[in-house]
Amino acid sequence: SHSGLTDKARSAAYTACLTGGADVLIGTRSALFVPMPRLGLILVDEEHDSAYKNSEGMRYSARDLAVYRAHLTSCKVVLASATPSLESWYNAELLRYKKVVLQKRTAKIPPAQIQLIDSKIDRPKDGLSLAAKKALSNCLSAKEQALVFINRRGFSPMLMCRLCGVSPKCENCDATPTFHKEKFILWCHHCGKRYNAPRTCGNCGTNSLFALGYGTERLEDSLKKNFPDSLIIRVDSDTTQRRNAHKNLLRPVYNGDSCILVGTQILAKGHDFKRLTLVVVVDGDHGIYNTDFRSIERFSQLFQQVSGRAGRKDLFGKVLIQTYFPESMWFPLLIDGKYDIICEKLLRERKTNGWPPLSQIALIRGRGPSIELVMQALTRVKENLTQIKETNNRFRFLGPIPAPMEKKSGLFHGHLLLCGDRKTVSLVLDSGEPWSHKRLGKVFIRLDVDPWDLW
Repeated sequence: SHSGLTDKARSAAYTACLTGGADVLIGTRSALFVPMPRLGLILVDEEHDSAYKNSEGMRYSARDLAVYRAHLTSCKVVLASATPSLESWYNAELLRYKKVVLQKRTAKIPPAQIQLIDSKIDRPKDGLSLAAKKALSNCLSAKEQALVFINRRGFSPMLMCRLCGVSPKCENCDATPTFHKEKFILWCHHCGKRYNAPRTCGNCGTNSLFALGYGTERLEDSLKKNFPDSLIIRVDSDTTQRRNAHKNLLRPVYNGDSCILVGTQILAKGHDFKRLTLVVVVDGDHGIYNTDFRSIERFSQLFQQVSGRAGRKDLFGKVLIQTYFPESMWFPLLIDGKYDIICEKLLRERKTNGWPPLSQIALIRGRGPSIELVMQALTRVKENLTQIKETNNRFRFLGPIPAPMEKKSGLFHGHLLLCGDRKTVSLVLDSGEPWSHKRLGKVFIRLDVDPWDLW
């Protein structure tokens, strides 16, 4: 069950489940809404994955919905992950969940060897350090496969003028559009707007624009220059849009051909490349130093997944991480696979700052034609809820404030955040408004309980 099925196939699958003819249903998050009269087990694979959170239309977490449906139907639920979400890990620590640990690896060889590359000393050229290039060369000489990982598509995150320092901006968003050299366009990955890339600076008029930073497209060019006789395969959402493109791109990899893969997190999940022995993480600092309070947790999970691509069969694996901050306290824990210790440290941080899973947060978002109208609407919501707060001090407000990306898709956005224990937040939301009618004047209000991000 997934969105790629035809209406006829989807209807047949639904009917088979409804009548009890299907013993097993495999599907995406929407599969949780399919009736199954003999339901005895729900398995949520990679339960920490952000894809389980539906952030458009009806907002829900498929992981949490799976737990609740299992409760309603008195069936078992298994939340499977090598790097569980902090919420699930905490529930296991409190003995709300039964924790089952796999003590042995399926592979007979040890986990991949992980090594840090200090980018201050071995400065990356064309995105890759000398140590990374040497490791890639050795890998290709041994007729093996390598993965160069960067979670950023396009050629570079932005164009910038060398003389005046000005960068082209998106007309609809407070964002800098990504430069895609292959199509020679600027593409805003937030609203989807595409522009013809300028050849001269719109501010000073000089021919001084240059691409700043790296994406998958630029790394592909770099790898082709450094390894001209090798097969380079780029896998990201730009190269896998056409039907069967993903399968066709990866056919040489599954055939065992020596090659270098370069791609985003599309390559980090679920693939079993038997001859892939080397992973190069190009930007190890992006996930560590981030404003999101979940950044360390997310990077730890993604790093575990991407490093797990190396050395999966009978060949030893190696992972190289390029970083300007090798002294970070998190890298030794990641290298030694101390995920439990990472969770313990994160839990202490969350407790100090009152963040989940030790509290619940609910984000009330406002969206309208001007930031003034949005702030007025959210202030009205806060005033209504403040009347409840006068009799219940077990929750707090943050805001209202403009969203980190104030303007997006031509509209202005603001946030009002509620923090407190789960029972209190539920009572406040049940007593308040205006999410019952969704609109205050020209401002659209939407509620997101347990938001995955605060953008």
